[in-house]
Amino acid sequence: GGITATFTEGAGDFHSFEWYEEGGASTGVQSLELSGVGAGFSSFRVSSVYPNPFQDELTIKLTASYDGKATIRMVNLLGQTVHLQEQTFIRGYNPLTVSTAGPQWETGIYYLIVTDEKQNQFTEKVILQR
Repeated sequence: GGITATFTEGAGDFHSFEWYEEGGASTGVQSLELSGVGAGFSSFRVSSVYPNPFQDELTIKLTASYDGKATIRMVNLLGQTVHLQEQTFIRGYNPLTVSTAGPQWETGIYYLIVTDEKQNQFTEKVILQR
């Protein structure tokens, strides 16, 4: 028979796995501490960036397990920062937006870099089409 494992996020750096046999009966629970990686693993996540390609506005879906601040940076292929904004976020789901109004925006490829105050970072290549 097969075994299925379920991961459960706990408080702080403590999480647990529970595994089941094919019939569905639980065969055990194992708690573990993911210290050091726990904050990066569970506290700050960008689940999607859309639309991509984009025209006037880019939406970032950020989920966090704490209240904090994020820095949103858009960098062109020459490595120049063309947009920089600080954004506060709350625990839970946060839709953040980047507006492409202004003369610094040209059609092309950019790197979106979202960094929180704990130095967790997310990078995504996005395309601006005018």
